[in-house]
Amino acid sequence: MSEYFPSEDLRALWYERRAVVLQALRDAAVTLQPAGLEMRETQGWALWAKLGSWTVDVSTGMPFSTSNTLLLLQRVMRVNGFGPGKPSFQETRVDFAPGTATLTEAGQAALTGAAEQLLRLLREGPAVKLTAQGRPAKRKPRSPTRNTLAARATYAKAVGQ
Repeated sequence: MSEYFPSEDLRALWYERRAVVLQALRDAAVTLQPAGLEMRETQGWALWAKLGSWTVDVSTGMPFSTSNTLLLLQRVMRVNGFGPGKPSFQETRVDFAPGTATLTEAGQAALTGAAEQLLRLLREGPAVKLTAQGRPAKRKPRSPTRNTLAARATYAKAVGQ
């Protein structure tokens, strides 16, 4: 078959596990339908959702051999008239009982956390980094290039400083 699915039974198990995870995320996101949530699923392995200017897509990872952990990658970005912004990523590992599509306690907690994170990202976007004073962090000023320094020197000479 492939390095991901050595047997057809393992393939069916992983598709069942993905369905469990994506259904839980869909069920959580349905609460935002009245606010104008748009949501789509991509071929049983990814979920795309948009609310206002925030877009979140959740991709499920491919297993290697007989792994009991399903990897989720949440990517969030602001979409405006100028196209998508720089994305922010978060990874979650969801654990299943060996050989079944039943979540372990840790897996259930991880999936609940991922669903809450999905709702928060759709409502608010990614967390903003704050400075020690509690203000949003600004980007560092760029270092001046040689051309900029030369232009400043020329201007200073021209105005007599």
